[in-house]
Amino acid sequence: MSSKPVAVTRQGRLRGLAAGDVHAFLGIPFARPPVGHLRFKAPLPPESWRGVRSADSFRAAAPQPELPVDPGLEISVPGLGAPQSEDCLYLNVWTPAVDHARSWSGYTEATSPWGRVRRPTRRPSCGRTTLSWWPSTTGLAPWDSCI
Repeated sequence: MSSKPVAVTRQGRLRGLAAGDVHAFLGIPFARPPVGHLRFKAPLPPESWRGVRSADSFRAAAPQPELPVDPGLEISVPGLGAPQSEDCLYLNVWTPAVDHARSWSGYTEATSPWGRVRRPTRRPSCGRTTLSWWPSTTGLAPWDSCI
């Protein structure tokens, strides 16, 4: 598939990426950025937009504490040193190149610059969604109390 796929959401249309038989929609807002007066408040729905919004690049990950890393290891750890921001409430969605005559379902996983919580398959056969934040009470990785 060579054309860029377009998805329709409640807030507006998104133009993603096509790679073979997979479509990707990256950096989809699922809440308003929790910055300024919205910091530490319940999330609000994202604002709508007009036209087609580009969904072809990852957004910043949620801030995480810097961990000590042995020299040379940073080369072998993907995402280490990636941009971080409190403006991090975005989804990344991979789907099969959708046949509009059929429906599909998907699953969710959480990611961080240091790895994935769950990765059952490399190729999404039923869809895949990732988050750029950790769903914990501290906002940090679930194992932060073990470090």
